Formats: sequence, C-alpha cells, structure tokens
Amino acid sequence: MLILTNEDLIAIHPGYYIKQYLEDENISQQVFAKNLNVSISVISQLTSGEVELDTQLISKLSAYFHTSKRLWINLNANYKQTMKKIEHG
Repeated sequence: MLILTNEDLIAIHPGYYIKQYLEDENISQQVFAKNLNVSISVISQLTSGEVELDTQLISKLSAYFHTSKRLWINLNANYKQTMKKIEHG
C-alpha cells in the first residue's frame, strides 16, 4: 500500500514518490527499470508499495536521483514507523 492513514497520521511509502516522478516525467516503468538496471517487476512492486527498499535499491535510487542514500533510508524508515503507529492505534 502506498499511503496508509488514520485521523492523525499519514504513512507514505517511498514508492509513492517514484510513481509520482514517473507520471510527472512521463517515463514508463520499463524505461525506469532499465535505467536502474533492475527488473520491471521490482519497479512495479515499488510503485505499488509492495516492496521495501533494500540497500541495493537505495544505492540505485540515490545515484539516479543524485540524492543521498540517507534520504531513501529515512523515507523508508519513516514509512515503516508511521505505518506501525497507524496499525497499532
């Protein structure tokens, strides 16, 4: 799930940002997967919130977007932490 919410909290999966980028830039998942050197199924799962970021994917995303690895680590950690708070009330 890309976005999980309750009355007070919103958990946004890092794949949400990827999905928005691909839509905004009109880039297909196939092209993006090729640019990252990953399978299209990884990108499909990422943009639907079905996969967590691992160190390899974090490295590839940070290189592609010219961002720090810490950015992706924090996005992933914040999502997981907020998701747990929402699920446990």
